[in-house]
Amino acid sequence: MIIYSAVFKTLLLVSAASTATVLPAQVIFSDDFETYTEGTDLDGQGGWTASGTDVDTSLTVSDAEAYTGSQSLSIVDDSTGARPSVLHSLSETVSHGEFSFAVKEATGVDFWTVQLGNFKFSRISNKLTVIYTVGTDKYYPGNVTFASAGYSTTDWNAFSILFDGATGSLDVSLNGDNILSVDDEFYEWSTPSVELGMYSSGDTSSAFFDTVSMNSIPEPSSYAQMLGVTALALCLLRRSRRQ
Repeated sequence: MIIYSAVFKTLLLVSAASTATVLPAQVIFSDDFETYTEGTDLDGQGGWTASGTDVDTSLTVSDAEAYTGSQSLSIVDDSTGARPSVLHSLSETVSHGEFSFAVKEATGVDFWTVQLGNFKFSRISNKLTVIYTVGTDKYYPGNVTFASAGYSTTDWNAFSILFDGATGSLDVSLNGDNILSVDDEFYEWSTPSVELGMYSSGDTSSAFFDTVSMNSIPEPSSYAQMLGVTALALCLLRRSRRQ
């Protein structure tokens, strides 16, 4: 009985350790742009790093629009060479997760993009497109028209991108409705960062981004491992009680 008790305690410790390892805090990163001073450049604040030209006037915290709260990020591209974008590194590389964000177009938008490591989700002309990159090669596994997706060029659009690099599956939802799916093991979705950007082919383009977040989803095998250890501990507990 003493042996069973010692083993049981050990298994409980292993189970607790497994739970802590397998089930980390789900939210890897989130930002609603409420903690920054309105009108300031986002570059260098909250872990964000800007690229492109004229980023001090192209990536600003704005109170003109907001999906939640009172502020959002305004990105303005006023020339074909500017291509302003802002990147936030994640605390870990995510290959199975869910990225959420809201976007509202302001003026003359040709192209906005959300870059997630080796893939991006972009607004190109009148379509929403997934682009996957391997080295210098680009693949276009899926796209959907504005009309089919229910995308608005005048109101807020709330997106959710659920991806699993182990299975190659990716699902994009707009305002709670699935609009695009990819299911191919060739696509090993993975991202160490989140990047938001704009591009103008001529006239000024601008849009607002808000409620940006990345959640990590534990793999099913990790849950199975944790449950297996817990089940074994319970089995030994029952035996120890019988004796």
